[in-house]
Amino acid sequence: MRTITAIAVFLFGTTFLWLTPAMAGKSGPDLGGARWVAVQLLVWASIIGFTLSAWGIYRSQAWWVPALAASAVAGVAAAAVYGFAVRDVSGVANVASNVVIHAGISLALLGAVATPALRHTLVERL
Repeated sequence: MRTITAIAVFLFGTTFLWLTPAMAGKSGPDLGGARWVAVQLLVWASIIGFTLSAWGIYRSQAWWVPALAASAVAGVAAAAVYGFAVRDVSGVANVASNVVIHAGISLALLGAVATPALRHTLVERL
């Protein structure tokens, strides 16, 4: 179960690439400015954090819990800032679903980390 959880956390972290300007399929002044810099910083913090969390889960390290919590908070922030930043860019597909999926799963992971019984079921049982 530990390996499956680690793979799932890693793969979820990689989906934050969908929130980058490059994946929006656009370029130019609409994708510049402080909002998009903040999006990129939060996206990369999420990707790196979820990757480290997955490694910590896989290697049974004690620090995976706070790392996953911090990554989930960064993920919610990245989704929120992305939703704000992309509203001025026309023609970007799946904005609402990207925001809801990334924020929702990040919040679910944060809840799982905060609930000892869920954390035990997902990772520590085996």
